Amino acid sequence: EGASEIIFSISTAGDIISLNPAFEAITGWRPDEWIGRQFMGLFVAEYVPAMEVLFESVLREPRPIRLEAHFRGKHRPEILLDASVSPKIQRGEVVELYGFARDVTEERRFEVERNRLTRELQLILESTDEGIYATDVDCRFTLVNRSAAKLLPASPDCLIGQDMHTLITTRPPRAPALHEQRSRPYPLRHAENGHHP
Repeated sequence: EGASEIIFSISTAGDIISLNPAFEAITGWRPDEWIGRQFMGLFVAEYVPAMEVLFESVLREPRPIRLEAHFRGKHRPEILLDASVSPKIQRGEVVELYGFARDVTEERRFEVERNRLTRELQLILESTDEGIYATDVDCRFTLVNRSAAKLLPASPDCLIGQDMHTLITTRPPRAPALHEQRSRPYPLRHAENGHHP
């Protein structure tokens, strides 16, 4: 009763047999509003055909599956659920499906936003002519853009994890010194454990 995940069971005909109270907490629907009804009615319309194919395949070839389901909420247009579904088998036949589902809507939204910001940051780093880098507390490169890499010279991928001081002291004699480019603050600093001599 106190579970934070939806616990459900579905008949082989696709009717909802049982739902725990977490179903209402997550979707806004009371369990009694959906028990006895077709579970496909809970899916966002555009995902119904794919879910029907998946449902039939589990009945035909019984196996546990994990999927992300796009549900219609009572007060929210779409809820993304991470669901695990298993067939209950008796005498070699599937008699029902049961499983668990948790709300990952905000988690996935955060991931999308984080990926967007990462792509934007990468574009900024690679489009500027100014050398930008970050290091950890041991002065090893954790981030190097192409402009900074040209000062050493080396590729950004080769520099990651390398000791900054070792690379600077062993650079070719006529290569521009990295510290000479640092007469003003770099536009990017490692906020917590970066170290800039």
